[in-house]
Amino acid sequence: MHSNSEMKRVRDVSIRPTLIERINGALPIPYAASCLIVAALLGPVGFLIADFLSAYPDFAKASGTFFQNTQRFTLSQRVGNDVIYPAITFYCAFMLRYIRRRIVRVEDELIKESPEWSGTIKRSFRGISRTGPALAITFALLFFTLPFVVLQVSKNQGIAQLYFLIAFSLFCFISGSFIWMYTSSLWGLYKLGTGPVKLRPYTVDPLLGLGGLGRISLTLTVVFLIAVFFATYQLSLYTVVIPLLSTIFFSALLVGLGVSMFFLPLYNAHRRMIHERARLRSRALTALHESVSAGKTDGTVSGAEGLRRVLILEHDTEQINAIHSWPFEAPVIRSLAAIVFSITVSITAHLIIVFLGI
Repeated sequence: MHSNSEMKRVRDVSIRPTLIERINGALPIPYAASCLIVAALLGPVGFLIADFLSAYPDFAKASGTFFQNTQRFTLSQRVGNDVIYPAITFYCAFMLRYIRRRIVRVEDELIKESPEWSGTIKRSFRGISRTGPALAITFALLFFTLPFVVLQVSKNQGIAQLYFLIAFSLFCFISGSFIWMYTSSLWGLYKLGTGPVKLRPYTVDPLLGLGGLGRISLTLTVVFLIAVFFATYQLSLYTVVIPLLSTIFFSALLVGLGVSMFFLPLYNAHRRMIHERARLRSRALTALHESVSAGKTDGTVSGAEGLRRVLILEHDTEQINAIHSWPFEAPVIRSLAAIVFSITVSITAHLIIVFLGI
């Protein structure tokens, strides 16, 4: 039984919504719709409005400049500027809520199987919504993109300049919040592998009750790989500054990193499962040896009874051997392979289009 103080600590632990979630959630519309509106205003729609306001009252001139700028871009560049860029904003803002809710939902599933999980995951992941680290990453992004910011400001004038500074800063904050939530979630998952949670009996679950950790890791990996596709698309648009071969190398490195990040946070859980399987095997072999020895020395044990004991222990050994080495089933690996294949094909197809100058 949990004491009152322990129960209070469990109730007090929660994964709070991020600042971006709270701002978007204040709008009286669905969260996805608010993310879409923000993405549009920080993207092409907002820039178009700023250009028109800067050219006021000569809207005809603004329209002519807008269409001239549009025509000098390739199809890939227009898609990148008008679709992918706002899609990144929408994706990062939407994933903040999705990842947080996914983690909480997995904990609820684990609690149904073992009440000892109550509050454990929330304690490990409650830092993912912190604003301070997200702001630090935001300033780092602004620092590294300073040449791009200066270039864009010099190309604009009046309201358009101010709007770009505000819009790009907010874009970096949304991206920084996403990066912080992803990286801190990986760390929380790594810590969970050594948590004080009692493992489930192997006779009930060959994953020893740790399957939820594999589901969280798969979610984070898929989210990261989709972000890699978006990042590669945008980087490839600037092949004059960033050579195409560098983009290929960078994207391959990120895909490999994403796959590695599926396994690395689960390493502690992997070691724990290996150790538990070895301990149970040793115990089963000892019991089997004692049973055989007892059958030979103890005249009170019949041959049939000794055989029954041996068969039971052999069945128990088979169940022990069925304990997984990692906290996930084979379908999880198949899902991961399908995602990696899809992302790789999509990136390759896009880079071919960029190389052909379409």
